[in-house]
Amino acid sequence: MTALAPIRLLCWVFALACLTLPLRSQPSAVVIGIADFQDPHITDLAYADDDARAFADYLQDPTEGQVPADRVRLLTDSSATLAAIQSALAWQLTVAAADEPTYLYVATHGDVEASQASQSGYLLAHDTPRNNYDLLALSVDYLNAHLAALSARGALPVLVTDACHAGTLAGNAVAGKELTTTLLMQRQQDEVRILSCQPYELSREGPQWGGGRGAFSYYLVSGMQGAADEDRDRQIDLYELERFVQERVSADTDREQHPELSGGRKDLVLLHLPAGDQQQYIEARTVALEQRLEEAVLALAPPEAQRDYVRFRRAVDAGALLEPGERSALTYYRRLRSEPALLALRGLLDDRMTVPLLDSVQQALVAYLDSDPQELAARERIDDKYRIFPRYLAAAAGILGPDDPRIPGIRAKEAYFQGLILRLETDRLGGVDTSYRRALTYLTEATDLEPEAAYHHNELGLLHLRLGGMRDAYGSFYRATQLAPTWALPYSNLGILLKQLNPKTNFQQAAQYFDRATTLKPDLASAYMNFGNLLLVSGRRDSAELLLRQALALHPDDTYIRYNLAYLLGQDSSRLDTALALFAAVIQDDRDAPTQLAKNHYESGRIHALRGDIEAAEDQLRQAIALDPADPRAYARLREALVAADEAQRATIYYTELITTRPDQPHGYLHLALLDTTATEWLRRLRTASLPDSVATDLATRLGFSFYWSGHYSQAEAALRLAISDKDSYTARFNLSAFLAATGQQKKALAAVRDTLRVSSDGPMLTTYCERYASDVDFAQLRATEGFRKLTEKYCGQVPAPD
Repeated sequence: MTALAPIRLLCWVFALACLTLPLRSQPSAVVIGIADFQDPHITDLAYADDDARAFADYLQDPTEGQVPADRVRLLTDSSATLAAIQSALAWQLTVAAADEPTYLYVATHGDVEASQASQSGYLLAHDTPRNNYDLLALSVDYLNAHLAALSARGALPVLVTDACHAGTLAGNAVAGKELTTTLLMQRQQDEVRILSCQPYELSREGPQWGGGRGAFSYYLVSGMQGAADEDRDRQIDLYELERFVQERVSADTDREQHPELSGGRKDLVLLHLPAGDQQQYIEARTVALEQRLEEAVLALAPPEAQRDYVRFRRAVDAGALLEPGERSALTYYRRLRSEPALLALRGLLDDRMTVPLLDSVQQALVAYLDSDPQELAARERIDDKYRIFPRYLAAAAGILGPDDPRIPGIRAKEAYFQGLILRLETDRLGGVDTSYRRALTYLTEATDLEPEAAYHHNELGLLHLRLGGMRDAYGSFYRATQLAPTWALPYSNLGILLKQLNPKTNFQQAAQYFDRATTLKPDLASAYMNFGNLLLVSGRRDSAELLLRQALALHPDDTYIRYNLAYLLGQDSSRLDTALALFAAVIQDDRDAPTQLAKNHYESGRIHALRGDIEAAEDQLRQAIALDPADPRAYARLREALVAADEAQRATIYYTELITTRPDQPHGYLHLALLDTTATEWLRRLRTASLPDSVATDLATRLGFSFYWSGHYSQAEAALRLAISDKDSYTARFNLSAFLAATGQQKKALAAVRDTLRVSSDGPMLTTYCERYASDVDFAQLRATEGFRKLTEKYCGQVPAPD
């Protein structure tokens, strides 16, 4: 007996495997009911989950719906995440059988957040945020494509939706529920659609229906169980079901709710009522067998595969999806997927690997869109999870394959996170335009794939803002507000942009944007902070302080808020001690990006210098320089503080050492020259610095303009002449001529113009320089001279008219 058991088990498993193949003609169902939503700002429903369970119970009952248990996917509340729903729909496509009904039941909220014709309606998943539905909720377009795919396989799709409930949603102001219901009514293919109510109605639910159900669901299930069989022929056609549900629901809701059934011939028999108990016994036994498929298949797998399966489940539960490499869920998944003995479980393995990957990404996006302080802080410090999200999405896409309908959305999110990470990393490094442009490429790709995701446009705006494209930034932020009118962040970003452009001219409009942001999200600390900064630069210091303190009360650990409040206090000589204490607290936390931490040290050093505490000022300013060597302010402030303390000699030593350690940076040369404007040690060191020609030219040019802006013209001329390293230094020659003309040195300027035109006369730059000499404001006075006209006539072929 013992020896025969494995053989019997093997035969039983093969039989089960055959039962689960789509070759067997059987109906299938995905049943979704969400009463409890993750976002607390979305109104929970009372009985949507119970309605879904009742519908699933009916379908799986061997005497009623007669849908085998392994052909029903039930998702309620926290199990009904967007990833889980999309995975269930993908599964339904694989098991859909020709000439059999494929049920899709969805009880949740339906909404559209913006009144734009291009926007699809959305059915909210458990983890959908209060706004930004695109890619984060199930769109009606996605649903229609799924139903079309089922029809193409010869199945009969039966869509049941109960999605027009009362509650506070993003689209209330634009009739979002009504628009979604209208879209759901629009039948696309050969399918049956059953909706709980008309677009202008609400779906009623309460304890009077089955002890706690929705009126529509209660009578739909009752009718399918047999109550709709008017002629008692043990068959329920669409006419009978429609008439029964409409009459009962309308009567029980005082004619305030009228379900709608569309599609299919009215005499189409949807359901056959059972004749006796024998069929019930057979179906129940089949369900019991199929429910044990997983255990049966695993029982015959090799021991190592069984252990890997346990490890796989543990890794998924622990969130170890891709890391650590050898003990990650993905590693175990790949082993199990390649095991021949587990062939029957491959679909289940795919589902259990992809859903957690996509759920993790969704959770981070939802928290960000809600402006959760911890999530925003995690973003700014580039938490490790953000770096791994593109890998999560790529792994999910690799498992699902290129033809899966989820792929465009997954690829859009992958490009979004790649661009986001690159932008955040570039921010931490002080900003490099080439890196921002690479990030912009990723975000453009994401937006092309999914043009109605508001957070794509918001991130595009942040990149345009950093690249100086103010018009493009405004357009991107404004587009985000159109797509997600109740999302606060893009309104705040519009206020920031207008403040940067011109805080006085744009004060009123910027203030309105900040006010809109805080109205939509009263606990959005960053909006209060930026509104406070707008008031500060506009001279409204008292009001600014109130808003900054309000921001700090909302988010006491935010170092940016504390920095801005400390900066404000540091502008008042009577409150320097308080400002210093705040800066010290921020520095102690040491959680900021280097450039932001450098600002804290700089401001602390500035205040110490004002108080005459030169030793403390020097310490703070040196730390600011170490953290952000590119910021010129700390170098200048340190020189001024040391000179004011009669420590010019120490300053000379410091900047001389700086030239030695960083000969490719301008700060040492510049401040060594400014310590003694009569000395030429800086110039000697610049001439003898061992630097590539291109670096030396760039450095001399930067120094020249720095001297010019600080009013030291002789040093500026010396540096700009040094930038002319050879006969091909066209730009350096032009810069010198512009400087000389702008400072009124006409004779020298004319010689420099002659030199520039002569050297470039046989090159591609001649036309460019001719145009600039004819139009640039720096040459306005020089253009009036006879010598200039003769030069330009000789080299440019025409004499520009004097201004």
